[in-house]
Amino acid sequence: MREVKKGIFHVGKRKAGMILTGILFLFFILIWKSVGIYFETNDDKFIAEILSGAVTGEPDGHVVYMNYLLSYLLSLLYQIWPGVSWYGVFLVLCHFLMYLALLQTIYNRSECFMEQIIMVGLVGCYGLTHIYMLIAIQYTSTAALMATMGYICLLLMKNDRRKQVFFFGFELIAFLLRPQAMLMVQPIGAMAWMGTCLAEKTGNIKKKGKRATRILPAIGVILIVGYAGTLAGYHGEEWKEYKEFKNARTSLFDYYGNPDYNEVKVLLDQHNVTENEYAAFCNQAMIDGDINIECIKMLAEFAEERQRRSINVRALLEQIAENYSQTDYMGLKQVAGIAWWAALLWTVLLRRWYLALPLTGMALGRTVIWGYLLYGGRLPFRVTLPLYSCEIFILVSLLILDYTESKKQAGMEKPLGFLFCFVFLLFCIWTGKKQYYGGKEAKLWQSAYMEGLVEVQEYCNRNFEKRYLLDTMSFYYYTGSAFETRIYKKNNYMYSGGWFTNTPIRRRYLQEYFSGYEDDFYLIVYDDGSREEYYAVKYFSEKAGVPPTLVDEITVSHGGVYLVWHFDGQQ
Repeated sequence: MREVKKGIFHVGKRKAGMILTGILFLFFILIWKSVGIYFETNDDKFIAEILSGAVTGEPDGHVVYMNYLLSYLLSLLYQIWPGVSWYGVFLVLCHFLMYLALLQTIYNRSECFMEQIIMVGLVGCYGLTHIYMLIAIQYTSTAALMATMGYICLLLMKNDRRKQVFFFGFELIAFLLRPQAMLMVQPIGAMAWMGTCLAEKTGNIKKKGKRATRILPAIGVILIVGYAGTLAGYHGEEWKEYKEFKNARTSLFDYYGNPDYNEVKVLLDQHNVTENEYAAFCNQAMIDGDINIECIKMLAEFAEERQRRSINVRALLEQIAENYSQTDYMGLKQVAGIAWWAALLWTVLLRRWYLALPLTGMALGRTVIWGYLLYGGRLPFRVTLPLYSCEIFILVSLLILDYTESKKQAGMEKPLGFLFCFVFLLFCIWTGKKQYYGGKEAKLWQSAYMEGLVEVQEYCNRNFEKRYLLDTMSFYYYTGSAFETRIYKKNNYMYSGGWFTNTPIRRRYLQEYFSGYEDDFYLIVYDDGSREEYYAVKYFSEKAGVPPTLVDEITVSHGGVYLVWHFDGQQ
C-alpha cells in the first residue's frame, strides 16, 4: 500500500494527531460536564482522605492497597497544593494517557485515508466500551486497563525501543496503582504477545523465543521496584501486625462472610468478646483492639473451613461457561463475543493460521483468570469490566497487526475488515449507550450525598471544642466526585472504623485526637429508626459504661437525618 503524508484533516500526521488529541480532551470534558466523574467505591474516597490528611490529620502515603512509592508522591502533592484533588486527577490522567497512547499507536499504522478513518473509529469504540469505567472511576479497574494498554503498545507500536518503553511505563504504573489488577491481566496479555512472537514466519525458534521472552526482564524489574516500595512503606512489627489483621479481615468481609454470632459464640467467649463488640466489628464500628488479631484470624479460619470445597475442574469450567452465557456485564460480554468471532473468522477465511497460536494462548489465559475469580467468588464490575476490555482490545490489536503487517493481500482483507469494523461499531454504540445510562443512574445521588457529608463536616468543624466519631456505615455509600476538594482536609471528626482502622498511623492519630476526651465524645449516625438499638450506639454505650444522650439531630439537604449521641463517661 502507498504511504500518504496527509492525515484525515488534510494536514500532516503530526498536526492531525494534535487535532485528534484536542477532540479527545473535549470528549473527557463532555463526560465530566454531562454526567460527572465519580469514584465507584468508597475505597477510593477513603484513599483520597488518607492521602489528603482527612483521616490521619496530615497527608500520608500509607493507603495499604496502593504501592507506597506512588502513594507517597501523591501525599506530597497534597502537602504542596492541598486545594487540588490529586488522587482523582491522577486516575483521570491515567485514562487520558491510555486513550492518547491508543490514538497515536493505531493512527500511525494507517497508510491511506480510509484506514485513518477506521483507526480513529476504533479509538471511538474504545471510548464507548469504557464509558462506565470513566464515569465510575476506580483504582483497580484503572490499573487493569493500564496493564492492558501496555500490551496493546507492545503489539502495535512499530519502533522496538518505543514499544518497550511504553510497555514498561504502563505496566509499572499499573503495578504501583494496584498490583493484583496488573497481575490479573498478565496471563492474557503475555500469552497473546508470546504467541504472536513464536508464530512469526521469519526467524529461527531461538530468535523467536528471545523476542517472546523480552517482556520478562521488564516485569521482573517492576516486581523488584514494587517490593522495594512495599518494604519502604510497610516495615516493622506494627505493620506486620496490621498485615495479619488486614488479611484476616479481608477473608471475612470480602470472601467468606461474617459468621453469625451464635455460630462463633464459643470462640468469641474465649477472647472475651461480647455480642455488641462483634456486631460493631462486623459493621465497621470498632475503633480499637477490642477484638484482638488472634481472634479475627480464628474467625477467618472458621469461615473458610465452613465454605471449604475441593477444586472440581469440570464444574469450574461449566461455571465459566455459565457465567459467560448468562451474565451481561453492561454489554461488554457481547462485544467480547463479537471480537472473538471476528478473530476466528479472520483466521479461517483468510487462512491466517499463525493467529491460532496467540488466540489459543489468550483462551487459556482467560480460562485461568476467570476460573480463579469464580472459584474465589469475587466478580465486581471493577474487576470483570476491565478484564473483558483486555480480551476485546488485545483481540482487535491482533487483527490490526495482521492487517497492517501482511505483505500478501488475498483480496478479502479490506471488505472483511470493513464488515467486522461496522458490526463491532454497532455493538460498541449499544454498550456505550448502556454504560452511559448505567453510570449516570449509579451516580445520580452522589452529588446530593456529598453535599450532605459536607454539611455534617461543617457541623463538626463549627464545634471544634468537641470530639466526633462518624459511624462509617452511615456514610458507606458516599463516594463523591473524583474532583471533590471540600472533604479532603483536616476535619474535627474521625471515622468509627474501616479497613484503615488498625493501621499504626491511624491508631496514633486516634489517640492524639481523643487525648483528654476519652470519656467525653459524640457519635453521629444515620437515623434509620433504630435509635438506641443501633449497633454502634449499643457498642459505645457498653464501652463507655453509660447510656448516651441524644443532643442534636442534623437534617441535611438531601433529606437525610443524622443523630448526634453524646457519651459522657464522667457523669
